[in-house]
Amino acid sequence: MGIKNFFEEKGYSDAEIVNERIGFLNLVYTIKAGGETFFYKKAEEKTGLPTPINPDRVFNEWKAINAAKTVIPEHVPEIFDFSKENNVIITKAPSKKEYTLLRYELLDGNLNLELIKKIAIALKKLHTIKQGDFNKELFEKANIDFWYKELAKEYPKVIEKLIENLNQEKCLTHADFNPKNIVVFEDGFYIIDWEKAFISSPEHDIGNMLAHFVIKGIHLGREDYLKVPEIFLEAYGEYVDKNIINGHIGVLMWARIKSSAKARYLTSETSQKVLEGAHKYLREFKL
Repeated sequence: MGIKNFFEEKGYSDAEIVNERIGFLNLVYTIKAGGETFFYKKAEEKTGLPTPINPDRVFNEWKAINAAKTVIPEHVPEIFDFSKENNVIITKAPSKKEYTLLRYELLDGNLNLELIKKIAIALKKLHTIKQGDFNKELFEKANIDFWYKELAKEYPKVIEKLIENLNQEKCLTHADFNPKNIVVFEDGFYIIDWEKAFISSPEHDIGNMLAHFVIKGIHLGREDYLKVPEIFLEAYGEYVDKNIINGHIGVLMWARIKSSAKARYLTSETSQKVLEGAHKYLREFKL
């Protein structure tokens, strides 16, 4: 069934595809219908990764969103429809007319510390979920195999400790928690793209987010961005291992230069500074 036909069956006769994006992992369509905006995501086995990944990862996303809804309902998108058979999940955009990604706000130089604190508190609440049936295949193939194991050639003992941390089953983690997956609007925010979510340790989610502030602080020459880690951790409020967080920051900074997840907004000069920063975090890791 075509996308337009699907929406017609749901009572939307004016459905229009306004954007189509072939992503690294999925096909994503933006649909306008009935005065609302929808995001139609279809997962396929063949991705930008060298090895196939089971497309039922959207089922993992569906489960993660529903789990997160129990603790942070105001910060997860509304699921409009889900088809395990077709590997499709459709979510609604915020009802507010004006919304954007935190990524773009930060690159434009707009740092809202109160918003950052609220994001940290929301993450802390997510991490109160201690169990669940989630699939870590995507994270293992996209992150561990191509980031952590590559760096293990240079920092074997550090990466061993970080992978041990990732294998600890402490809480539900988003596992791709960064500014491109935070949708911000006038009076709130959504956390999107939950397909990598699995039971792991809180340090990775925190390190993932903080790495992006460090990278953008280097890129923009903004000292206030570089101070965000301290503010974020204070707002998060629970005990976490800062040494482990710094290790994950180092890996994520390296990945934004050396992997397919490269930060394309960086210049050659700032790319070198970010790479140097990544190696500094990893060299200073306490074994």
